[in-house]
Amino acid sequence: MSYISQDFANVVDNYPDVFTRKFNLAEDTNVVICDLEAIRANRAFQNKMLSNLGRTKGLVSQANVELGLLEKVKEKLGAIQ
Repeated sequence: MSYISQDFANVVDNYPDVFTRKFNLAEDTNVVICDLEAIRANRAFQNKMLSNLGRTKGLVSQANVELGLLEKVKEKLGAIQ
């Protein structure tokens, strides 16, 4: 899972025409502004987001399987007590 998540595209850094960053000096933070019109017009960005989403679905699906198995183990342990 760590290997797959390392391959996620950092869309905020990779698509500055879609996401504008501004530094908030008072709070010492970055503010990211999303340009919805630019997102709708940028097919490369949309493709990268779908690629990231595909990887995310796989990770979430695997985590749900593992969670189900852990819940079964918990039930069996509760039955022993």
